[in-house]
Amino acid sequence: MLMTTNLFDYFEEVPGETGAYAPWAARAPRRPSASFDIKLVPRAPQWQSDPESLRALERIEAEPWADTLTRTEEGVELRLDDNWIETTGAALEAGGGAEAELVELARGGRYAIQFWDANATKALHVGHLRNLALGNALAASLEQGGGEVERRSVISDAGRSMGEAMAGIIRSGHHTSAWPEGDQKSDHFVGLCYADYVAAGGFAEEGIDEREDSLTRELRMQNDAADELLKRVMGGEGEA
Repeated sequence: MLMTTNLFDYFEEVPGETGAYAPWAARAPRRPSASFDIKLVPRAPQWQSDPESLRALERIEAEPWADTLTRTEEGVELRLDDNWIETTGAALEAGGGAEAELVELARGGRYAIQFWDANATKALHVGHLRNLALGNALAASLEQGGGEVERRSVISDAGRSMGEAMAGIIRSGHHTSAWPEGDQKSDHFVGLCYADYVAAGGFAEEGIDEREDSLTRELRMQNDAADELLKRVMGGEGEA
């Protein structure tokens, strides 16, 4: 089946039986996942017992591009059919025929593409180049399809990671210096201090090591040196 609208618009066009609203909204996962491609967010608070939400799920599940729908507490995780992706991709590469309709797929749409998001507390690395390549490729594809695209990048200079880097620099004893000793690059120096502080902290809960998951550590207060330093900065304290 050739889809001549993008998947996110499709879910906006699957109305409930009353026609008042679409029971489900599609969201891209915050991080790539091997188990699903799209997260479906319910508009009904008690969607598990809402007839319209459940019937809409049945219609979605019957689509040839839907492989599996996994129900979770927050909503539904949708995995796309691998064969459908391969067939659709091959048709797009070949061009012509009915696939020509996809040339104007994004016409009239406005898109904000956020990518790169360098972390000011770590060194730049090849992963940032990867994100720049993928982000610009996605933005260029939408522009080629007629969309109006705004490219965005957030410099993550606040939050738990920033406090951890500051605490790590103080622990290193170099916080009174204007620059690290020797020929060490400043971003590498800050990144190492950050990593050393996190490794020494051993943050874990219920047996799961969270040292590698900076997003998880943002979710709760540790009441440690990193949190204290961040409070001082956010409070406008000049010394901090």
